[in-house]
Amino acid sequence: DDNSDNNTKQPALYLVGLDGSGSYNYDAVAREFITIILNNAKPGSVVSIRWITSDSYTPGNSIISTTVPEIVNEKMVNPFDRAQKAQKLLGENRINEWREELKTKVEQAQFPNSDHTDILGFLTLASEKVRERTYGKVYMVILSDLKNNVSKYSQYLSEGCLDNASVVIGAYEYGDPAVKRDWSGRFERWGTDRIMFVAPEDMPEFKALISEL
Repeated sequence: DDNSDNNTKQPALYLVGLDGSGSYNYDAVAREFITIILNNAKPGSVVSIRWITSDSYTPGNSIISTTVPEIVNEKMVNPFDRAQKAQKLLGENRINEWREELKTKVEQAQFPNSDHTDILGFLTLASEKVRERTYGKVYMVILSDLKNNVSKYSQYLSEGCLDNASVVIGAYEYGDPAVKRDWSGRFERWGTDRIMFVAPEDMPEFKALISEL
């Protein structure tokens, strides 16, 4: 299958939406969830972290957009070759520095405390990334209570618009089961291949999910 072969050559995109509305109670936990993403994002992939605000589509919501540094493949390193081992160590140091720098940026990002929650604007941006076909795979991580109350971008989300993307709803406050059912139905309609909900206290489960992506 040409498409799947192409997917392995193209970088993955981790598109992360962090709820910055006043109604969201798990900001500190959500930022810890982001640390897990940074620790597990594959080398060469792109990580884009954004606020979910009253208008989540606009460029001003970007917290971070960066490429994970490449590292030397373990299998390609000759354990008896000092130069190769040094190169591998250099790559590991670079990626560790990258992670620490980004974790600091996430920790220091100012909570916007928005009046409204625009999940659909974030998803409209995600649908554009899917449509671009620049990425082998789009992983959406939404750290939110999913209490969307802005409909400005609803017209841009149609059947199959998130085709083959995976969705993890992390640090999700379990409230009304109907909300979860509603969003599951929407994501299925929009074409996502996986929809997973993880409660704030289930950090080990989130870590396992992210490391499998």
